[in-house]
Amino acid sequence: VGSTLRVAETATNSEGASAPMFSSPSAVVQAAGSTAPITPGNPGPSGPPPPPVGGGPATISAAQLTALLRRLVPSGQAARLGSLSKHGGLSLPFTAPEAGTLGVAWYAVPKGAKAAKQGKPVLVASGRQRFGGAGAGTVKIRLTARGKALLKHARRLTLSVRSTFAPVGAAPVTTTASVSLRR
Repeated sequence: VGSTLRVAETATNSEGASAPMFSSPSAVVQAAGSTAPITPGNPGPSGPPPPPVGGGPATISAAQLTALLRRLVPSGQAARLGSLSKHGGLSLPFTAPEAGTLGVAWYAVPKGAKAAKQGKPVLVASGRQRFGGAGAGTVKIRLTARGKALLKHARRLTLSVRSTFAPVGAAPVTTTASVSLRR
């Protein structure tokens, strides 16, 4: 009583577990037979209500969020260089655990000591998606002009993938991964 409820559900099959899906928070639970809403002026039988959703710390752990972000690495047939070039990027599903902003950036890192000294990582593609609450969505990762040029001539390309989710009212969580793409 005096709190909200939120449900997380994960589906599992022979290919593994899905990202958790989070429900929206329920209304503040009332005492049985109570008709007066619980408000700051009327805290109810168990004290004041919880802080508003989105105004406090994240309701998902950094480790759980990191696991969700790692799923944003391009893979499969859609992540082949030819397909990325043809479509100008890639759309990836993401299930936000709460309100916040998702950002994804793909960088090509120069190979070899000499190239690394002379060149900085090149932004190949990026995408951003805002989520008004928990739920599924899609982030569209679009190639930059330099990314298009790189993909046009490359037979194989190693990307550094950086994904960040910034929950409303909480510190952002960032993951990085490396992926090798081929024609």
